[in-house]
Amino acid sequence: MFYQKRTYRFTQCKCIYTWIFFVLISTHLVAQAVTNYNLQDYARSNRLEFFNRQLIPLSDKTISGISISDGKLEGGAWISGVQFSNGVIELDVRGKNVNQSSFVGICFHGVDEDTFDAIYLRPFNFLSPDSLRRSHCIQYTSYPEYTWERLRREFRGQYERAIPSPPNPDSWIHLKLVLDYPTITLYIDHRPEAVMQINQLNTRRTGKIGLFVGDGSDGDFANLTLQEK
Repeated sequence: MFYQKRTYRFTQCKCIYTWIFFVLISTHLVAQAVTNYNLQDYARSNRLEFFNRQLIPLSDKTISGISISDGKLEGGAWISGVQFSNGVIELDVRGKNVNQSSFVGICFHGVDEDTFDAIYLRPFNFLSPDSLRRSHCIQYTSYPEYTWERLRREFRGQYERAIPSPPNPDSWIHLKLVLDYPTITLYIDHRPEAVMQINQLNTRRTGKIGLFVGDGSDGDFANLTLQEK
């Protein structure tokens, strides 16, 4: 009788632990799910919210992406109805090797068109013979308080980076942004080494996610994926 009770309790405990294990695994899988956003489809169905910019046709027919027009001030497009906190953002961007006319990247933890964080590239600095300009290939900003001008003036070299062995400035470039508040880590072109790791300059832990172009810049975007932690 005592043996039967012990066996029953053991079986009961085993069932409970098995159930807990599957719940944890399921939760982990849900948390790690990757969501793909076809930007061309989103544009066609009016699920991109443009600010300070407009949608224009993408000249590259080999990829399903979009182009954003140039204009004054910073601009871009939010992904409608999407809020993002911690996790991985991946996106292909294409700028151009034209001096002071190409700033392309990702905006995140956004509130509106004036308040958001961004990580972006300056492709026209990639191949510059000037080492100072090459140190300005990647930029972090936190609008409206921390513009690139203020960061360069007050925190020289802390929120800008060079890119070792930089890619072709006129090519598509893959960005992988890992957000783990307050840490922000950037990888490019599937390289295993990070090219930038910094701490976020505000207390926002979630917000809108979108595509970014800087003052006077247009840009091309494709293959957006989000993996929330």
